[in-house]
Amino acid sequence: AEQRKTGVNLITVPDERAVKCELNTLNRLPEILAKNKAAIGKCYDALFVRDEKITEATEAAFMIVKDELLWTYPMKLGSVHQNVTRQLVKEKLAATLDMQVIEKAFTKEFALEAEEAFLCGYRCEIMPVAKIDRRPVADGKPGKVTLQLQTAFEEYIREQTK
Repeated sequence: AEQRKTGVNLITVPDERAVKCELNTLNRLPEILAKNKAAIGKCYDALFVRDEKITEATEAAFMIVKDELLWTYPMKLGSVHQNVTRQLVKEKLAATLDMQVIEKAFTKEFALEAEEAFLCGYRCEIMPVAKIDRRPVADGKPGKVTLQLQTAFEEYIREQTK
């Protein structure tokens, strides 16, 4: 909850994982090494970069808000992990804010020019991103859309668990 108020810092690392990223197997060594590098750099997590495009974080999907759209890496077979929270944002929560989700690869520079950035995953829920590689995203504070998505996420969970 405290980190949600300020946003978290991320670092980028080369995505050297196998082609079949959607398979959540026990061989998670690249994720472990990236998470360790983030911890050493006093960051919350690491973002994988493949062909100069951000794919995802070690345990969460990465999304940005730009031009009143939600952007995320395309869910092609073998490109990123299956992520229930990402799917929930894409299929239900974005609609509650009347926002469209664009699945298109983008660079770190594109992300840094966004109005907002956040992680979405089963452990972090909807987590605002303040900085990437020590550079602020927008004003470096959690944005309105990210906070609204977290609220919508919490309401959805409450409704589904009554």
